[in-house]
Amino acid sequence: MEGKLHFIGIGGVGMSAIAKIMLGMGYDISGSDLQRGRFTCLLEAMGATIYYGHAAENIPMDTQAVVYSSAVKTDNPEMIEAAARGIPIYKRAETLAFLMSNKCSIGVAGSHGKTTVSAMIAVMMDNLNMNPTFAIGGMIPQFCGNSQAGEGEYFVAEADESDGTFLMLFPKIAIITNIESDHLEHYISLENIVKSFEKYLEQLPENGLAIICADCSNTLALSKRVDKHYITYALHHDADYTVTNICHNSYGVSADVWEKGQLLGRLVLNVPGEHNIANALAAVALGRYLGKDFADCAKSLADFCGTGRRFELLGRVNNLQIVDDYAHHPTEIMATIKAARDMGVKRIVTVFQPHRYSRTQCLYKEFALALADADFVVINEIYPAFEKPIPGISAQLIVDAARKNGHNMVVYAADQEQALQILNQQVRDDDFVLIMGAGNIRSVGERFLEEKLRRSYSE
Repeated sequence: MEGKLHFIGIGGVGMSAIAKIMLGMGYDISGSDLQRGRFTCLLEAMGATIYYGHAAENIPMDTQAVVYSSAVKTDNPEMIEAAARGIPIYKRAETLAFLMSNKCSIGVAGSHGKTTVSAMIAVMMDNLNMNPTFAIGGMIPQFCGNSQAGEGEYFVAEADESDGTFLMLFPKIAIITNIESDHLEHYISLENIVKSFEKYLEQLPENGLAIICADCSNTLALSKRVDKHYITYALHHDADYTVTNICHNSYGVSADVWEKGQLLGRLVLNVPGEHNIANALAAVALGRYLGKDFADCAKSLADFCGTGRRFELLGRVNNLQIVDDYAHHPTEIMATIKAARDMGVKRIVTVFQPHRYSRTQCLYKEFALALADADFVVINEIYPAFEKPIPGISAQLIVDAARKNGHNMVVYAADQEQALQILNQQVRDDDFVLIMGAGNIRSVGERFLEEKLRRSYSE
């Protein structure tokens, strides 16, 4: 690819990351999206031309290639125009693969944790003066964005398995955090998901490396089945990298790190949750493989302060805390609530917005179990994410299942206005409010915080 590129759906987190990298490399970038957002504003500030709304005339006459998001349909007027003009059209993953092919690429895949692991690696490498290129599905405060075009030899990419396009990527180092049932609207079964990850590992070059979490039985089974070079890490099983003495504090977690039975030292993180120790272990394993001292890796990871929508503190009002998290799978929800509980939180009020009808249909019982440790739960109606409604499938299924399990402090909210009203009625001054979901539920937390701050100032 060279010259002038046009991105359809440029405001998405994955598309904007690639566009930003290519701007940094000197490409002339234009793009379109339905509405203005923080990523489009960032790209405009860097020199990209952004159109709001989709129209054939958005594509500049001298465009040499078009890149499109997986959310863009074939009947999009810009897709039709590009095809009519004979302009080469590429999927987002194809473009990412092109960029990765020019570096020593590190692909981070898995059902959960891949955004955080990718971000930890990017921060660690940058602090170690490795100047990496990276494309990640979340905002990283240290970089005020989700990507950068670095001059170093490494490219760190979040490899999204949701639609199978991660198989277009051919990293030299593959990290797999875990494999669970998700995105069944695409894969149909867990068996098909495992097969895709198996192919992902088989695509590693002869001199490639896989770094896998041995706590996950599915990833561990793959390591025994696919003939590649492996490094393993785990919190609860034998592995090359393990931990002991996990300790939690008010907003972080720490542990002793061991490498093949030898104590390396103490790892101190400024993000909460045992799951983040596991995420950091993956980064440590990579750093050590690349010849870095553990002390330097640990010092760099101590600077990591999270990514957008991953246990992100929206604000405090005296003793009240409001946190937003992207968790949209039962395992993620359970880990997020546990992280809050491990911080010493006394009462957790949770607002959860299920993401997709298909996921709710498959996992509503598991969602109900995952929410069991929250003290008061509001279940907002499903965020469809382009899916059509499925008859009989609504968020009420989760409410009913939770109550059947004996959790009586679970209520249904038909929309965000009702969820906000319930919060105003139920939240106490020293509660921990946890907003969870991959849709647009964050706005409930933001509006609730605004109302609380306004009341606080007026008192």
